[in-house]
Amino acid sequence: MKKIFAPIMAVCTMISPAYAFEPKANVDSASSKADQPFNILGATSGMTFDEVKEAVAEHKFGLYLEEGTYGIRSGSKSVSFEMPMSFDTRLYDNPSMYRNLPEYDRLRGELSSPAAGSVVTFIERSFRIPIEKAPPWDSVMAKLVSAYGEPSYSDHIGNYWIFDSTGALVEGKPDVFDGGCIAPSVSFEFMSTSDLDKNFCSAIYFATGKNNSYGLTARFHYQDIKLKIADATSMSEQMEAEINAETKETDLDL
Repeated sequence: MKKIFAPIMAVCTMISPAYAFEPKANVDSASSKADQPFNILGATSGMTFDEVKEAVAEHKFGLYLEEGTYGIRSGSKSVSFEMPMSFDTRLYDNPSMYRNLPEYDRLRGELSSPAAGSVVTFIERSFRIPIEKAPPWDSVMAKLVSAYGEPSYSDHIGNYWIFDSTGALVEGKPDVFDGGCIAPSVSFEFMSTSDLDKNFCSAIYFATGKNNSYGLTARFHYQDIKLKIADATSMSEQMEAEINAETKETDLDL
């Protein structure tokens, strides 16, 4: 499946292949990722799509890769590049198709740009276990706390483990108006210099679940913001350099 993403610099438009360029892979994902133990079925940030498939192979998710063209335009100049964007579970990529099923299991994720090697920056699993097999959510939370410690905070939506820019666990909900760290979008996005110069969290793990008449319905996700920002910094610099480069002379007969 292919998509076209065209964020705004001056005008948002579909990008002509004539302006395509090849991004440089110059971000070491292994050293740029957050140093956290979180994973989902053994899959975690910094993995390629193939490595994720290998890690979760026994669950037979039927994962597929979504590719697309990402581009920016400023004035009359534009650049674009093709990249793997994300992955999802076949047949479960639309919640309306499965939310009323007695049992389902979906894994999806977002990938970095080619600058960081098209590796996982966000991964999420959502599932329902039928009532006759479902454990109580409290026992699931107890297992998470045993593995990862107490969450930063919990609310009516779920439980959050949030880590600041130094990698330390944040106590309580970050207050961005009082210097607390912030989280960007989970998908790759072009960021201007001013966007990158913010107090970003380094990682967030989220877990929520509920036992009801269906059974246990739960959702977990892990976002590696440190890796995402390293990737966005490199890719944005590359795109800005390309967009601001002097126009090359042409030998076209006029």
